Amino acid sequence: MDQLEAQMTGTWLMEAVEGDVTEWLKLEGVGWKERQVMWMAGYGKGRINLSLVIKEGTVYNLTAMDDFAKFRFQFKLDGRRHAMLFTEGAPFMPFRNFSVQGKMTDEGAIEATMFNDKDEIHSKSSRSVCEDGATLKTDITFLGSPGKEIRISMTHKRVEAATLSADDCTSWCPNVLIGDASAEAGREKKSAVSAPLDALFSGVPDLMECIEHGKHNIEDTPGGDKSSLSVISSTEFNINVTKVAGDAEVFEHKLDKGAGTMLVVFKQGEKEVGSWHFKALQEPLRVECWCTLDNVYVSTVCALHVVQDTLDKALKYKRRQ
Repeated sequence: MDQLEAQMTGTWLMEAVEGDVTEWLKLEGVGWKERQVMWMAGYGKGRINLSLVIKEGTVYNLTAMDDFAKFRFQFKLDGRRHAMLFTEGAPFMPFRNFSVQGKMTDEGAIEATMFNDKDEIHSKSSRSVCEDGATLKTDITFLGSPGKEIRISMTHKRVEAATLSADDCTSWCPNVLIGDASAEAGREKKSAVSAPLDALFSGVPDLMECIEHGKHNIEDTPGGDKSSLSVISSTEFNINVTKVAGDAEVFEHKLDKGAGTMLVVFKQGEKEVGSWHFKALQEPLRVECWCTLDNVYVSTVCALHVVQDTLDKALKYKRRQ
């Protein structure tokens, strides 16, 4: 099994999407104009990177459309269903909370079934590495109207330098899903909501303590930006960032551990760009966050990234204790 897992582990560049692509996009509710844009862009050919790590029966999946649109999830190949976020086709398709059930065959193929938020089968797929070791094939069958199946095939080519390591992804927090923060925001707004965290933190106080200490652990970015921490009080601190070009940014943090909330305000110079509103949810224990940026897609992606980064750092601190 270890050899089969290693065979698929790596970074793969989209080479082709073939089959009933138009029918699939219609099924997903993508309009004519958006379909033309996707067709002109080659459905991501030569642009979308898929990074996979298969380790000890768990699939770690990172899809990068560009430097901003990066989406990740993980699931065990144990035949059980695991909650995950369906991001295929973004931003032309909405984010949706799905679940995935998968297994690895004796031949090394990963067979998976995805279920939508109505508990219906959305699609079935089979992914395998070709004999050349450099080509990844994914055959997907979508279930359309009763009795109708829509089939597409994706081909990826292996990239020499893998962008995702086992150390990177085995420290990921549980999958992050989508919620609705419209009532709190006063306008249409999606939030990012973590999967249950009860097995990782003893409760809200423990979670908030780890979030604070995780945030205090400052690391410079690979791009060369420099970061520093300024502690204002027991409930406030700033993370100051000096960009390579010399521009100054600050992330102002205000915590209320008793209430299980955190406000993060992002400023470029003296200008406030946006803010992130965190709160801990109970029964089960989770974290929810929404972002004030106007564009729904951009604010949702920002919320997803911030929750993932915040919980990754909190868990890193927790594991050191």
